[in-house]
Amino acid sequence: MLYMKKSQIFFISNIVFIIGIAFGGMFHTNSLYWYIFILFFITLIFFIPARRMKLIILFLVLFFVGIWRVGYSQILPKDDISKFHGMKAEIIGWVCEDPDERVGSMKLTICADEIGVGGKKEKVSGCYHTVKCIGKMK
Repeated sequence: MLYMKKSQIFFISNIVFIIGIAFGGMFHTNSLYWYIFILFFITLIFFIPARRMKLIILFLVLFFVGIWRVGYSQILPKDDISKFHGMKAEIIGWVCEDPDERVGSMKLTICADEIGVGGKKEKVSGCYHTVKCIGKMK
């Protein structure tokens, strides 16, 4: 029979979780099915008496939690402006906080109502964006 010390179980659990994170980078997963799948395996742990099977199920749960973790971290808020990175954008709004002036640059926190790129305007609500301005302000 396979007997493992608690430190070995902890070490293998961490390795399995990290492998799950590596696999999660290959898949784009952020759905409710992962919750159901993980909960199914967690409930199996309580109904299976064999210690060996409990360990295998624990490792499976940690593997899928690693995959789910990557998908969950990639969910962006609705009003995220990172999709405009590298583009010239027109922001309609107002400066919410005092400017943070530095040598050669300035950071502005803007409460935006609309963001426009290439003639298309997109309404945003309740957004606070920090914009780094380099050079002279007009």
